Amino acid sequence: MNDKEVLKNIADVVSLTFPDISFNNNEDLLNISMNSTPGWDSMGHFRLIMELEIRFGISFSPDEIFEIKNILNVVDLVKNALK
Repeated sequence: MNDKEVLKNIADVVSLTFPDISFNNNEDLLNISMNSTPGWDSMGHFRLIMELEIRFGISFSPDEIFEIKNILNVVDLVKNALK
């Protein structure tokens, strides 16, 4: 899966998990963070992780789950998991 496909899939997961937020491009997507996103609480975090693992067929370690604070972290972790 190339970088464009990874970002598209992450964008789909973010839209599904946090339907109240909007973003117009990848730059907006990469600026989404826990602190700036309504609904990104502990349950939102769990849903995000679960949807990412299902979408990409990967598993995050507990350390990786706690490392995620924004979508840029998500992109890095997903790319590493797909290597």
